[in-house]
Amino acid sequence: MLATLANSFAAGGHLVRYPAREQVHGVSGAVVVCDDGCDDNGFATAIERIARTCDAGIVIAPDEILADLTRIVEESTVNLGCPSKSVRNCADKLVCSRILSDSGIAVPGVIDDAGMGAGGCGADGAGAGARYVIKPRSGCASEGISIVMDRQERPIDATAHEGWALSEKVNLSDDFIVTELVSGEHLSASLIIGKTALALTVNKQMVEIGTDTIRYNGGVVPYQTPRWGEVMDTAAKAADVLGCRGYIGVDIVAGDELYVVDVNPRPTTSILGIAKVIDHEIGDLIIRAGLGDLPESVGITGTFEFTKEMLGCIFFQDSQ
Repeated sequence: MLATLANSFAAGGHLVRYPAREQVHGVSGAVVVCDDGCDDNGFATAIERIARTCDAGIVIAPDEILADLTRIVEESTVNLGCPSKSVRNCADKLVCSRILSDSGIAVPGVIDDAGMGAGGCGADGAGAGARYVIKPRSGCASEGISIVMDRQERPIDATAHEGWALSEKVNLSDDFIVTELVSGEHLSASLIIGKTALALTVNKQMVEIGTDTIRYNGGVVPYQTPRWGEVMDTAAKAADVLGCRGYIGVDIVAGDELYVVDVNPRPTTSILGIAKVIDHEIGDLIIRAGLGDLPESVGITGTFEFTKEMLGCIFFQDSQ
């Protein structure tokens, strides 16, 4: 992802600087070596130092530290990514779900302990035998996600192993939420938000839903679906109500209606494919969103399919 963005910015004639322990092979630009071996403090200090010398900046980081690092960029230069407040709201899946739901956007129902077991119901009336997703309130992709089935004639016991088998997976607390497992096709929408919203691609997420886990296996960019316009409209509305800017990825399950599962306020894995199949430099579009005007549309010149195992190879190829 670093190579994709840095090389695209460089292709547009921009000077690129990024923090790292050393120069990364195949990544355009100048490295700014972190203090203290690029631990959290050293990385943040390097970002602040770089941002003060640049006209604009964008942060690539996990959700749990993205807001704090984005705030550093906001205080030092033009932020080409989401505002830090929006990042915090998107990263907290409970807060994000409530904001979207309050705005009339369908999301998987959030369940509390009383809503599970003993024939408990979720937002759509699901009861005994329904499946639920337990996931961290903050996290990326399918990391830390477990699935449980409401088959007990009692509410969920976060400390019990028998029946739920939760104690070895997660410790249910304020750091986790439980939502309904909605059925449908797993898609994502990629767009760039500036003064206007620029639709990039709808993508297929190759997701494997097992007995007790959800596994992300790769994707197809773009993915032709008759619901393309509907998916893009839903994604744009979600990004708008959350105050997002820059490159956004919205995860959607297309079932009886479109359910927004996650809003990613940052470049996502799909950008690796998007950069290969659109007729614009992705870096130029991100800069135009922050500093100017976006085009009305982009052209799509091909299709790119990848597996999770291929991602390392894709990075290597993009670095050549």
